[in-house]
Amino acid sequence: MKAFIVLAPGYTPSEALVHDIQNYVKKVTAPYKYPRAIEFVESLPKTISGKIKRKELKQREMEKAEKKNKDIQETNPDDIPETSLQVDRQKNQ
Repeated sequence: MKAFIVLAPGYTPSEALVHDIQNYVKKVTAPYKYPRAIEFVESLPKTISGKIKRKELKQREMEKAEKKNKDIQETNPDDIPETSLQVDRQKNQ
């Protein structure tokens, strides 16, 4: 689960704040329900009536994942360091 958080004035995003938020959620709800990822945003997309557009947030995340996968696919295999398992297999052949 990922949480999108708009910070109140005077707060700055930090790793310590992420851990504080996660620990707070663990105390207030069941421990397994805490957000594994937290993203600080300037604002949340909302409808005219003020409801958060969750579909838009999901779409943003899907686009990020697609871009990341595309970047991984475009990586040159020669640029990836060999693992010890690959080296062992080459020696045995």
